[in-house]
Amino acid sequence: MFISLGLKRDVFVGFSGGNAAPNPDPMGIPPVDLKTENGLLKAFLLLGFEPGPDTTPFGFSMPAIFRASAAFRETVDLPGLNVPMPPAVIGQQPPVIKPGMIQNYMALQANFFQMSLAPLQAKLREARVPFTQGGIPAPEDLRPQLFLVEQYQLASFRGDLARDDLVDSISLSPGGSMTYKVIIKKRTSASNELTSTVLDSQDREAKDNFNKQLKDTADKRSGTNNYDYGFEGSFHGEASVEIGGGSADARVHARGSTNEVRQDFAESTTSAIDSQVSETNRSRKQSIETGREDTQTDEQTESVREKTAHNPTAQPVNVGIFLLKEEFVSVLSLVDVEIAYRNGDANQDRQVPLRKLGELLDAVIERPEDRTEIAATIKALLEGIADYQDEIRSIVKPDPSSPLGFSRDAQLRSEYRLLKSDGTLRRTFSVKGIPIRGCERSLRRPNITVELPIAGI
Repeated sequence: MFISLGLKRDVFVGFSGGNAAPNPDPMGIPPVDLKTENGLLKAFLLLGFEPGPDTTPFGFSMPAIFRASAAFRETVDLPGLNVPMPPAVIGQQPPVIKPGMIQNYMALQANFFQMSLAPLQAKLREARVPFTQGGIPAPEDLRPQLFLVEQYQLASFRGDLARDDLVDSISLSPGGSMTYKVIIKKRTSASNELTSTVLDSQDREAKDNFNKQLKDTADKRSGTNNYDYGFEGSFHGEASVEIGGGSADARVHARGSTNEVRQDFAESTTSAIDSQVSETNRSRKQSIETGREDTQTDEQTESVREKTAHNPTAQPVNVGIFLLKEEFVSVLSLVDVEIAYRNGDANQDRQVPLRKLGELLDAVIERPEDRTEIAATIKALLEGIADYQDEIRSIVKPDPSSPLGFSRDAQLRSEYRLLKSDGTLRRTFSVKGIPIRGCERSLRRPNITVELPIAGI
């Protein structure tokens, strides 16, 4: 999982010192709407591109928006943005206007104008001019950014057996007995490896499907634009971390932000587990029925088991025949953290273990004071991780051999306490790292039934 630290652009090497053009209005300006002609013209004017003179050869006035766009395009080093003169006009004095020529020229202008929108948006971002598209805020460009790259482990433990759906019931008189057949039909739908789930299978297709569900959930929460960084992780989130001044309140806010992203990830993981458990139980559902000793079976039958039930009591009893299910407890634990630098250029991507954080900061952060503040903030974030019980845990430890004085605690282990419905302890599991979320689900055990007395009948 990638958690963006939300650092400002100007702390990075190459962006420090105010390289970007100042905001035309220091007090803040309302966003310009690039879906409207007035908004586009205002955008060009704010960037200093005034509409040029009307130079069309047809004797009509070109709209100001096209003339401002032409002035802008002259400064943009992209092929094909200069609007050529229509061939029918070259060398003709006075210009000859043929049918459709004006429409064609205007259409060509409009086409090249659309091509200039992407570089226009880049210039607006550089100049810190806010803009929208039809009132919708534009997505953030891929500014340089640091990320916590958190690695998680999903450990599964087998729990208790329990009864599932009721298949049938039989009545036994006092001291009586009955011999019957349990007939298991073939599966109603073919099972495949995808339905094994990551809970009880390491099949590659099942894991890929699980990761895709996580990615889709992340995109819905944070927007697919975040994936333009080329993340290889399954989930990504945004945490806004303010630096400067060593403010304790800012670090508390940052800690809360990163823990919110972890909780989003945990919820997405639970949702993916639920989806695969549901699919597995569906594929394992079989047609099971009971019958007398003389009941005939057919080619659909998978297996037949003959059983005898006894009633040693002096009272009539009813016996239920149930399918069986087994509890699975999956514990999501944070086990490792690295630091990544991304700026949208894959050739400049960097990702280092926590012990090399200082080297990375030296390479990508301009000012020494910012490096110190960012390192302290990252340390505070990793010392303030909320576990599955909402208790604050640390995944780092003091390390005098590290240049920054801390490193990841590679030996960290934790207990996950599985509780009964009344809050008392049922079982304890030992897991690596810090447990963030537990998920208790049940999977159907195929081909297995159990007979239990039905009380109160």
